[in-house]
Amino acid sequence: MSESIRVLLTDDDPVTLKSVQAFLKFKGFEVATAASGKEALNILNTSTPFQVIIADYRMPVMDGILLLKKVSKFYPDMARIIISGQSDSRIFIPSILSGLIDKYIAKPWKKDTMLSDIQNALKRKKAIQNKTWETSELKNDMDSLPGA
Repeated sequence: MSESIRVLLTDDDPVTLKSVQAFLKFKGFEVATAASGKEALNILNTSTPFQVIIADYRMPVMDGILLLKKVSKFYPDMARIIISGQSDSRIFIPSILSGLIDKYIAKPWKKDTMLSDIQNALKRKKAIQNKTWETSELKNDMDSLPGA
């Protein structure tokens, strides 16, 4: 990887945190971990920007979807991934369709799939950013037309 991608990994299971963190670091990512949604938000507020957040769905106090809702509000350009051992992945469809979640990763996670899911989430986020920029530029161009 030419540029280090910063990932914030949030899970209340220390074994998952350590194994995913070790794997992603080995693959060249810069990884910070949080054991709760509250800790993740504190890290986001006090650190340099992250490009990706991966949040476990089932965590006490603040589940992964609520965490990603807060993240989307304050850090809309960050790719948001939910990871879950939940057997019925259909519960994530509305959040994916609305753009709240960029990717869903099932537990137990697979190394090659996780890497491609992170890369795809980043590509999706970049495409959305480019589309927003293009729309903004088009509006500026239209506003500058005579008689507009």
